[in-house]
Amino acid sequence: MDLSVVLLEAPPEPPVISDMYLPVPCVVHPEQVREYQYADLLPDDLRERLETPDPPDWALPAAPGSP
Repeated sequence: MDLSVVLLEAPPEPPVISDMYLPVPCVVHPEQVREYQYADLLPDDLRERLETPDPPDWALPAAPGSP
């Protein structure tokens, strides 16, 4: 008997069958991104603006007419 040609009529069934063992298909959602040049290549004033953090919302003055 040649063991390299043994074929099964049906694949074996596991003793426990559950949906949690089945693979879940995944979907890739590509995202467009804009890459910027290295920060040291930017003009000095633009680099300083980018490196300066924005003040938190609570530190900003209230708009005129707001409670």
